[in-house]
Amino acid sequence: MHHPDTATAHPAASAGMAAAPPLGGKSASQYKTAQCNLEKGSHESDPLFGGYSWQRAVTIARSPKQSRVTIKVPMVYTCFQMIADCRADRPDGWRHFASAYVPVIRWLLAHYDPSAGDIDARTEHLLVDLRRADSPLFTSLEPSPERWFVAQLRQEVVGSLPLPQPDYRLDLAIVAEALETLTVTEKMAAWFEGMRYDAAGAAELMRIAPATVQKIRSKAADLVRGKVDAWNQTLMTENGLPLGREAYAAQGNDCLPAKTFLDILDGRTTWSGREAMERHVNGCWHCIDHYARMEEVIGLMRSCKPLSESDAARYRKVLGVSDERRPVWKRFLGAK
Repeated sequence: MHHPDTATAHPAASAGMAAAPPLGGKSASQYKTAQCNLEKGSHESDPLFGGYSWQRAVTIARSPKQSRVTIKVPMVYTCFQMIADCRADRPDGWRHFASAYVPVIRWLLAHYDPSAGDIDARTEHLLVDLRRADSPLFTSLEPSPERWFVAQLRQEVVGSLPLPQPDYRLDLAIVAEALETLTVTEKMAAWFEGMRYDAAGAAELMRIAPATVQKIRSKAADLVRGKVDAWNQTLMTENGLPLGREAYAAQGNDCLPAKTFLDILDGRTTWSGREAMERHVNGCWHCIDHYARMEEVIGLMRSCKPLSESDAARYRKVLGVSDERRPVWKRFLGAK
C-alpha cells in the first residue's frame, strides 16, 4: 500500500480523453531517467522487492501559464540499497535495518538459545557488533536480494551463540554414515531436528505432513542409535549447533549456491534441474544444511513483521541513529 499523495491531472486526462502530448515536451525516457534520479525513501513494507515503498509526486508544466501535471512515482527502498547505506554509515540504512530485521534477530535468539534469558539485552549486544565497520554482514560488494541477506544475518546471529556441551558429542561423519541410505527429503527432516524444529515446525517449512516428519525421524533415530555408544531422544537437538557449524565449514567446490535452492523452493526449476540438485545434495551435508537454512529463511520472512516506529526506537538508539527525519520536501530536493 502506498502513501496517498494529492495529485492534479491534465484536464483532458481527467475527462477520459485521449492522452495529451508528452508533458513539457519531454520524452518517456526522460521521465524514466528523472524517476531513477529521485532520492530514495521508505515507508510501507513491500514483500516483492524486499524493501519499503512509497510515492512521491513529480510536478511538471509546459510553461508557467499552462496546466501543471503531477505524476505519482513509486519509490522502493530495497535491501540492496539498505546494505549500501549501512556500509556507507548513512542513517536511513540503519533505521530500516532496526525496523525490518531486528525481529529476525530476536526470533533466532529465542529459537536457538531459549534458555539464555533477556533477549532484549542480547539483541542490543549483537547490534553493537553488527554496527562495527568491519562487520561481514555489510561488506559484500555484490547486489544482495533480501532472502540472501537474511540467510547471512541468520549465520551471524547463530554463529554468535556459545556452543553447548552435550553429554555425548555427535560428529557429522557419524550422522552422514548413519543416514547415508535416506533420501534428500528424509535427511532434511532429520536435520531440522538438530535445528530445534519439532515435527510440526519442520513439516510447515518442508510442506509435508507432521506425521511424515515424525515417521522419518523415528527411522533416522534408529539408524543413528546403531552407530553410537550412548543414546538419548534429544541427541540430535543437543548437537544441532556444532553439527551445523561443521556442515557449514564443509563447503566444497561443487556445492550449490543459494539461488539453486531458492529456485526449487519457488518452483522455478525443471525436473532435470531438481534431479541434478538431489544427486549432489544427497551426498553433501553442507548442501543439506544450506537447503534447510534457505527453507528456514522463507519461514522467517513470512512470520517476522517490521517493528513499529515506537518499538524500533530503542534499537535505533543502540545503533546510534536518531529518530529525526528531514521533511519530505527537503529530501525530495536534496536539501540538508
